[in-house]
Amino acid sequence: MSQVAVRVNGDQVSVDIDDLKMGKLKNETIKWNLQTQGWTFPSDGIVIHDNDGQFTDFKVNGGGKVFSCVDANTNTKNYKYDVKVTDGKRVLVLDPTIGNEGP
Repeated sequence: MSQVAVRVNGDQVSVDIDDLKMGKLKNETIKWNLQTQGWTFPSDGIVIHDNDGQFTDFKVNGGGKVFSCVDANTNTKNYKYDVKVTDGKRVLVLDPTIGNEGP
């Protein structure tokens, strides 16, 4: 399982891994863990751009503090994605990358 820590500082959201490399593991779960109090993931907290079926099973858990999906990782493409968090009044967005390193 790959894990990414997500934090909010002022009006900025950040992740501890800007370019997540998936290695060769297939059907790997990715979990984003929100570390900042007062913020949660909305239902569309992670949106993979140009998702061609590689990413499935998107879920919010842990009272909105954990977002997960499964990466088939059967290709060697890079995917930009949005991380969205909310404090109930506003939504902050960041656009890091997932790098599949399949077969």
